[in-house]
Amino acid sequence: MAVLIKSFGNNTEVSSFTELMQALKEKYAQTSVSLVYTKINEGLKKVVFIDVNVNGDELEVMDSYIPQRPINLEALFV
Repeated sequence: MAVLIKSFGNNTEVSSFTELMQALKEKYAQTSVSLVYTKINEGLKKVVFIDVNVNGDELEVMDSYIPQRPINLEALFV
């Protein structure tokens, strides 16, 4: 299953959790993006809005609309 990272036309499609984390860290640090994915058991497209923060080697991904709420990105690939 693929996840599409969208940021005002600067879009990237990834197919694994590792690729997602690498793309977020390298291409989308200190920005807000949306992740579009298909829920496997429902067949429906879903969207998650996230803030990507990088401090040194540490990547922190938080919900854009609920402050201080971490997002479990591994769940997108299950």
